[in-house]
Amino acid sequence: MTRWRRPHPITGELVYVAVVLPLGVAGSTWFLYQIFSDEWPPSPFVAWPIFLVCAWLGGGWRMSRAGVFISDEGIRIRTIFRTRTLPWSSVARIDSWPTRASGFPRQTEAIWVLTRDNKPIETPLVSAQKRWGSSAPRVALTNADYHQALQTLREAHLRALGSGTAPDQPERQSDTSGN
Repeated sequence: MTRWRRPHPITGELVYVAVVLPLGVAGSTWFLYQIFSDEWPPSPFVAWPIFLVCAWLGGGWRMSRAGVFISDEGIRIRTIFRTRTLPWSSVARIDSWPTRASGFPRQTEAIWVLTRDNKPIETPLVSAQKRWGSSAPRVALTNADYHQALQTLREAHLRALGSGTAPDQPERQSDTSGN
């Protein structure tokens, strides 16, 4: 069985979501009890609050699980809407580039994974130093934690490939508009 671990510390935001989520479950349970206890069978309008509560709980759960995970087999990139697992053999390099929103680069730095077929994949790991300006839920790391996570990811990639030298790392790109 593969053991996945985070190359970055758990942030205060992730802890906050983990604390608020159980409170939300308790509040939602009470709310739904109040709806169902007054009238049985409930009216068709009850479906809307149930949907909202389930969406809120599901989103909170996914936010608490966001981040990057590594194992001997590969790298797992988990965002609020999607989880991607890539074997190390399909990863060309790991780099730090500006985040993108609506196709435009932002000032916030994020860790990107470039696959062997030149497909860039943005991870949710961003430097908290310039975090604002991004609309997607992110895992904001301090500058030191961000660079440590980037270094840990690069080292894990090298270990998995069995190489002692870094693959060609082009100079940092300030604009990833071609990606």
